Amino acid sequence: MRNGISPLVIATDVAAGPFAVARGRIDTLMDGSEGAERIILRRGDGLEALEPGEVDAVIIAGMGGELIADIITRDTGKGRSFAKYILQPRTKADRLRVSLAENGFIIREETAALERGRVCEVLVAGPG
Repeated sequence: MRNGISPLVIATDVAAGPFAVARGRIDTLMDGSEGAERIILRRGDGLEALEPGEVDAVIIAGMGGELIADIITRDTGKGRSFAKYILQPRTKADRLRVSLAENGFIIREETAALERGRVCEVLVAGPG
């Protein structure tokens, strides 16, 4: 947001603790900067906090591949309404890949990223 990359960010979390931490991090990072009002924080489970097609890209990171797959495919109509997913599974990336393929999603790009000394897969996917 500070770099002007996105006109709107909707951050979601289902758990009260991480939700409060996210609010604090957003406040600290933005610290009155322009664009802070365009970061919306919603409490909700997975994609349930979003309306179909409400955003162009969804980022799901820092959880297991099976949970990421469940979030995307729990409501396939809604899941397919988002053009792009950036996914960073911490475990079981193979199961995420299978689920995406079985549910009509295509992996468009993939790369590896180093996070705190650990190599993580990053997948860019979307409805096929």
